[in-house]
Amino acid sequence: MYASKNVWRDRNRLVMRRDAELPDRCIKTNKPANGKRFKVTLSWHHPAIYLLIFWNPIIYMGVAFSICKKANVYIGVKNEILHKRKRAIWGSWVIGLTGVILCFLALLEQFARVFIPLGSVLILVGLIWGISRVNLIRASRIEDKYIWIRGVADNYLALLPEWNPESRVEQVKPNVDGVSPNQIIVNMPTAQPLIPKTIKIWLLIGLGCLWAFLTGLFFATPGLSSGVGFIGILIALVYSGAICLWGRSAIWPAIALAVVMTIAYVIVTETDFSIINYAISTNISINFCIFGLLGVSLRETMPLWRSWFITAGTFGGAIGLGWLVGWIGLSV
Repeated sequence: MYASKNVWRDRNRLVMRRDAELPDRCIKTNKPANGKRFKVTLSWHHPAIYLLIFWNPIIYMGVAFSICKKANVYIGVKNEILHKRKRAIWGSWVIGLTGVILCFLALLEQFARVFIPLGSVLILVGLIWGISRVNLIRASRIEDKYIWIRGVADNYLALLPEWNPESRVEQVKPNVDGVSPNQIIVNMPTAQPLIPKTIKIWLLIGLGCLWAFLTGLFFATPGLSSGVGFIGILIALVYSGAICLWGRSAIWPAIALAVVMTIAYVIVTETDFSIINYAISTNISINFCIFGLLGVSLRETMPLWRSWFITAGTFGGAIGLGWLVGWIGLSV
């Protein structure tokens, strides 16, 4: 048995501390890895977030990116496993690109009836197969200090000691930072920075301004009330404040609010749920994701009032500018 205080087995899962070193054995075959290590970046979010796919896949990707937790793990792996992984990657690309080519050939009317469904199926198969084969392991849960991993060989797990929830509790040495010898500290999850500083913040600002501008253009769509633009700007200001105060926990309720607002608008105005209403709610939700990331990132590097000023200014200003340009374009 591998003696370690930082790596355990929890039924069919491997549990490890973030800073733990795994045994020098292949995690898929349990054969000696001879020092061969492969870096795997794991990500995880609550399974309920997958329900957003049924509303809009783009919204799901934005929410998942904004709230997922990540961890880097260095696993022992044999060259034969890496070669199989590489072949699977190439195979998924070939299948997916074949599907794309068939969809383009479907533009010719005589092939449309056959090539569109066939191409769509091939794209889906290539995507699913690639994702399933590329990931040697996957995270079933990620916390601040601990990671739960699936996809590990059973005989590899058999080498590890059984996971005990009490492993989370660490005894504190006496007279350290004023903590008495009888006290214990429980490793509780803490908020992690969502994205690095500097260049990525500027990328978020640019992407956010572009998307908010497009949302403002939607607000100028004929048939929508003239007050929709003002309401959109107000929501941007309030949401920016909520993000700077409460962090990423404000993103999910805001997206739910965008969906509810769209449904409420359709009910109040007694209109059909058209593609325009769907596009507006989608754009607002994506804006919530982008500016949620921006607000949290800025809050980590500057005071509250300044982070709110930048987030609210770019969000509300871009929406207002897009709405104004759209209104002028329709008036001319």
